[in-house]
Amino acid sequence: MGKQKGYEVHIGQTEQRKNPSLKDLSHPMASNVQFGLGGEVFKIVREIDVLWLTSANTITYAFEVEASTNIVTGINRFRELFSSAPNISVETYIVVPDVRQSLALSKINSPANRRNGLSTKIRCITFSDVQSGDTKS
Repeated sequence: MGKQKGYEVHIGQTEQRKNPSLKDLSHPMASNVQFGLGGEVFKIVREIDVLWLTSANTITYAFEVEASTNIVTGINRFRELFSSAPNISVETYIVVPDVRQSLALSKINSPANRRNGLSTKIRCITFSDVQSGDTKS
C-alpha cells in the first residue's frame, strides 16, 4: 500500500530475518547518517515493522502490526522512539485485527500514556482499515 501511495517501504529487520524474501521488498536503511538519526534511535527505527519513507529518506509513517503479539510491545517501541528523538515528526500506527481494536485503544489510552502525551501520538487502525485503504482512524 505504501508503494502504491508513492513511498519507499522499509520492513523491520526482525521481519526480514524471519522471512528473507521481505529483504528484497524493503528499502535499505544502511546508515543512521542517511536518515539524520542518532545511532540508538536508528536501531529502534530499523526494528519497526513497516516504515513509509519519502524519496529524501524521511520517515513519514511507522506501523507496528500486532496480530497476535502483545499490543504493548508496539506501543513501547514507539515510546522508545519518541523518548530518544523527541523532535521526530512521524505518524505512528498500531495495526490490529478488528477484534483487538478495543484492547489496542485501551492500551494506547492508558493513564500513563495519556499523562506523557503518547496517546496523542499513536493511532490505532484495524486490518479492515488497511484493506480499505483508510489510515485516518
